[in-house]
Amino acid sequence: MAKIVTKALLIQWKDAEGGTSGWVDGETSSKWALDDNSAMCVSMGFLVAETAQYITLAGSIVRGHFGELQKIPRGMIVKKKVIQTWK
Repeated sequence: MAKIVTKALLIQWKDAEGGTSGWVDGETSSKWALDDNSAMCVSMGFLVAETAQYITLAGSIVRGHFGELQKIPRGMIVKKKVIQTWK
């Protein structure tokens, strides 16, 4: 039996970021670590699953098949808004 989707969500979340590609001194690494320049992302999709660790969205659903799956860690979520619900 196909999963029944009942919600469409808009999620704002902070992306993880990579550091430098080479060696840096302690002052430079501390400055980078304390600087909050991570990208703010916005994703919208159909709720596939929620766990204690993740929310999973699908960008498309066709005949019970899910496309463009995205698993977002809850610790990175800044804001979650229900766009549409179905019964």
